[in-house]
Amino acid sequence: VITLFALLISLIMPITYRASSLLMPPIITSEMDIFSPISDSPFGAFFPQTTDETMGMIAILKSRSLMTNAINKFKLIDYYGLQNIEETISAFKDDVFIEVEEEGTIRVSINYRTGWFHPENEEKKAKRQSAEIANYYIDQLDVLNKKFKTEEASFQRIFIEKRYNQNIADLNNAEEKLKEFEKNNKVISFDDQ
Repeated sequence: VITLFALLISLIMPITYRASSLLMPPIITSEMDIFSPISDSPFGAFFPQTTDETMGMIAILKSRSLMTNAINKFKLIDYYGLQNIEETISAFKDDVFIEVEEEGTIRVSINYRTGWFHPENEEKKAKRQSAEIANYYIDQLDVLNKKFKTEEASFQRIFIEKRYNQNIADLNNAEEKLKEFEKNNKVISFDDQ
């Protein structure tokens, strides 16, 4: 009786599927890194190496905009049976796992559940949805990362252009002041005198 009851419960219970995507952040080496002698030693495993690039990627993966995009694309408001995006984000956070592995890789895992009394095609859908959401996270990370890098490069170009123009203006101003000084003090050759 217990075996039959356990079998019946296992057939009607929701099943949770988890899909994971693993990505390797770019490796940035610096010879001036103060922890490099430690990380090369046998005790290096006790000092995890996370770069600014890795932390930036994790921030993008945990961002509200990425979650909102995933919720809208995969119609997760209906999946969770909630009323608005705020409640759905809160529920979706419990099914998204972002962690940095010991090797420095970033693992993005997504849980997706079937309902009670689910048919077999719902299990296939849950498997597919978890994998698609995990892959979507990685794709969107790439898109957003490129966008931020392009914006950063644009801001740096604008900043350098402004500094260049300011330096040219300062040099022209200094040249005018030097000419005025030479004229007022009747200097013929500044270097010789």
